[in-house]
Amino acid sequence: MIDKNKEIIKWFSNVGNRYVDNILSIVEIEKLKQDQDYANKMFFYYWAFERQGAPMGYKIAAIKTLETVKNGNYSTEFSTYYKGKPNKRNNPILDERIGNLNIAEIVCKIEQKKFEEAFNDLSLNGIGHKIRAFFIRDIVHLLKLEGKNKIKFDDYLFMNPIDVWVRLTVEYLNLNFPVNITLNPNKYHIEKKDFNTALILTNTCMEFNLSPLLTNMGIWYYASHFIADSNRLKLLLESKSVEKLENEMKFMKGFSEFKRVLIE
Repeated sequence: MIDKNKEIIKWFSNVGNRYVDNILSIVEIEKLKQDQDYANKMFFYYWAFERQGAPMGYKIAAIKTLETVKNGNYSTEFSTYYKGKPNKRNNPILDERIGNLNIAEIVCKIEQKKFEEAFNDLSLNGIGHKIRAFFIRDIVHLLKLEGKNKIKFDDYLFMNPIDVWVRLTVEYLNLNFPVNITLNPNKYHIEKKDFNTALILTNTCMEFNLSPLLTNMGIWYYASHFIADSNRLKLLLESKSVEKLENEMKFMKGFSEFKRVLIE
């Protein structure tokens, strides 16, 4: 069973490269480090509202707000471009701390491997562990930090976002919980159940000498783009067959892999 799981996890890691090519490839990492305006807008367009239930209109209005805001009145400016319910409690563009957000600086901290500091700098309304880890995961990959130096186990937990698909994949594969791990989930602002999932996935990848980042990307990309059905995913994973997983992608050839494009 271990060999089958290793084969599947390795396959998910390879699928992660498709996520990089089809979704992450539009991000200009050097510009993200140097241009605060571009970096802040990109964060809101690409990462900040990628949570369940967030309207597409939020990210559009947020970018317009960043472009036109004067005197720091983000709330009034946002209401100009979005006429629905603003959900102030969970809308990061309406957080009182938004004027101090500097994504370019945060990217530079990530490059310096100050992962916890970067994670905490992303503290805004509606930006929990999943979104922060999602952002740091992608930036770490774009900066090629895994290839330059080994990342510590506990640091990987700042960049392993847990969504429904990652959670279910770990559960359906029945991966082993790591022993002798004594870390506090409160440090990562994550619920205990999702923390355990992050521990299991990170440990499994490191034991198999695979990238936890690419594996996390691959699981989300595969399940959300080619399955989007928890019961179907369960059947496929319980079959322990990479061939069956691969076939689901072949069925969707030409329909599920479109590169994101930003038109200036």
